[in-house]
Amino acid sequence: MRERTRYLSRAGKSDVVCELCGVEARYVFDARGYPMFRCDRCRYTFTSPSRQDLANIYDDGYFSGRGDGSGYPDYLAEGAMLRERGARYGRLLNRYATPGRILDVGAAAGFILQGYLDAGWSGAGVEVNGSMASFARDRLGLDVRSGALESLDVTERFDVVSFIQVAAHFADPKAALARAAELTAPGGWWLFETWNSESLTARAFGRNWHAYSPPSAVRALSPHALDAFAARFGFAPVAHGTPRKVIDARHAKFVLSALARTSLLARGVRGLATLVPDRTHIGYPALDVFWALYRRP
Repeated sequence: MRERTRYLSRAGKSDVVCELCGVEARYVFDARGYPMFRCDRCRYTFTSPSRQDLANIYDDGYFSGRGDGSGYPDYLAEGAMLRERGARYGRLLNRYATPGRILDVGAAAGFILQGYLDAGWSGAGVEVNGSMASFARDRLGLDVRSGALESLDVTERFDVVSFIQVAAHFADPKAALARAAELTAPGGWWLFETWNSESLTARAFGRNWHAYSPPSAVRALSPHALDAFAARFGFAPVAHGTPRKVIDARHAKFVLSALARTSLLARGVRGLATLVPDRTHIGYPALDVFWALYRRP
């Protein structure tokens, strides 16, 4: 991990080509020692491309409070909330499509996939962390494969491919979405939830925005940039929105504690958050997240 940070800092300040639209992207700032670049044409923000060791980045510590503010303080403890979140997205899909087969990318322990099943869908998941995938299979009885989407070895084509909070983490988004396109049935759908780099929250925090957290979150999209990305693979936008998202107070404090090291604004919000009991469920207040639904004609 340290070697990667040094490499990117050395590679750092010269402009690079935007991996989305192919024009030059300018250096804007460092985030956690990684140079961030922004494309003014498609409004896409990303780190300098390089290989990632996914097994180390998304190790068990990512799901159990590694301490750097990335990931989760206790992912398994958030299961009920995540299951309901999946069910909400399942009901959203039901407005547009007849329930069928869904592939949940970045399925973790399977809670969101479980929610899709609650809403009438069936399907499978793929997850790079072996422990999480094993939990989904052994404890929840779900079909969650271990590994990356790019190397998923299945012949089935799915009615929906779901990317809930995973687009920011792709090591190679073009390869990942190319494989997703291969796995999507004709007339099929893509559903995303991801951070909005053009939100007021992102602008207020600037380089200290929590979604700029390499090496785990290495790219930040706007609705405009995601539309452009999906279009490259033949998917047209159908709807966008802001999700009704619920987190527990412990998770909020975990993120704010990491941000407070560099942000006075986060320090102030963290002070208020300490008054809230850890297991309190709170509506996510930042409005820096969006969902987007696309369909292949």
